[in-house]
Amino acid sequence: MEELVPIVALLSVALVLCCVFFFRYRSRADVQQTVRAAIEQGQPLSPEMLEALGTDFGGQRDLRKGVVLIAVALGISGMALGLAEADLLGIAAIPAFIGLGYLLLWRLTSAQKR
Repeated sequence: MEELVPIVALLSVALVLCCVFFFRYRSRADVQQTVRAAIEQGQPLSPEMLEALGTDFGGQRDLRKGVVLIAVALGISGMALGLAEADLLGIAAIPAFIGLGYLLLWRLTSAQKR
């Protein structure tokens, strides 16, 4: 039974990644469908509107990703302290530093907009 744990963990990660990619694909396909419908109906498409449809709100997305990754790192750190496993603190550093990088990107992009 214990040999199933790593397999289930890897399958869970793969399932989450598949869901992320699928919903990202669906979102882009919906935008393209909207543009096609507007073109077929003869609606004018300004470059500003097309640019707005294509943007992914990078600054706010960086903030969200940074906060979520910091929260994941804090969760792993809490688990490491609860289990007295110092090795997990090193693992928690990975999402923590990636999250800090996203927060830095958010700060830099928000400072450029001012």
